[in-house]
Amino acid sequence: MSRLSLIALLPGAAALWVGFVGVSPARPAGHDPAPKVLTADYTVTPVAGLSRIHQLNLTFDDTALGRAGRFGTPADALGLQGREGADPYELSGADLYRLNCRSCHEDTGEGMPPEKEMPSFAHLQGPEVNLLIGYLQTLAAVPGASTSATLVRENMVRVGEHVVKGTCHTCHDATGPDVDAAGIAAGEIPPLASFPRKFSIMQVMHKVREGRRISIGLVSAGDHGRMPVFSYLTPAEVKAAYIYLALYPPVEK
Repeated sequence: MSRLSLIALLPGAAALWVGFVGVSPARPAGHDPAPKVLTADYTVTPVAGLSRIHQLNLTFDDTALGRAGRFGTPADALGLQGREGADPYELSGADLYRLNCRSCHEDTGEGMPPEKEMPSFAHLQGPEVNLLIGYLQTLAAVPGASTSATLVRENMVRVGEHVVKGTCHTCHDATGPDVDAAGIAAGEIPPLASFPRKFSIMQVMHKVREGRRISIGLVSAGDHGRMPVFSYLTPAEVKAAYIYLALYPPVEK
């Protein structure tokens, strides 16, 4: 069975393609030249091992890493530079920053002092790195920073890989024991491998973007819990992350 045929087996499959048709809001009319679009040469791999905070020998309560999602502009008001909502996606440096960096560094790039540790992001490859560096230079107002509009074309699962490895894996281990309702109430963090198995795509989307309560069996948490709300991720990006986790199951190492 192919990876794509597995989609039909996922919870909430009927809603899977909602938001994947059409294109993102049109760019404002003007005389700006069409952006240059690059095709990235990348390899999609499963998310593996301990969360970023566990790699740094920290606990959720020891650190602010991953909690900047509550700051800044929601996705609905961003005026995205890249095109999303269809496969393939076209991502700008700003989009790559959102998916990989913003959960710890905020939309301004100022970060959350006094944090000093940063793991590597080895999944970033080729033109992704160049576009991201260019955006960081613009964000920091580096003299002579390029403002040229360049996008990188990537498929849906690659976009999901960015979301999972750049945002979700900050706090969630790739694998591990499932967490029940009592564990969630006690502050335990479920592994990424459990998401497609236990929750529908719409449950995950609402939890990530709105903090809406999520049911485990017959039990619902009474509030949104400790997890930040990542309203700057679009519905299509969260769905891409869910599909990536289903098609490339997380591994222990």
